[in-house]
Amino acid sequence: IWVNTYNDFHQQVPFGGFGESGIGREMGADALDNYTQVKAVRIAIEQKKY
Repeated sequence: IWVNTYNDFHQQVPFGGFGESGIGREMGADALDNYTQVKAVRIAIEQKKY
């Protein structure tokens, strides 16, 4: 129910659910999990001697 607003959501609050559609939750940190993956990166920080 909205009073004086329509479709006013905070980004931190996910809404929706997991059903037969397979879409899952939208907005908030839960939505970012669908688009991210963990990746290990190794960078050598030694300076080359010329």
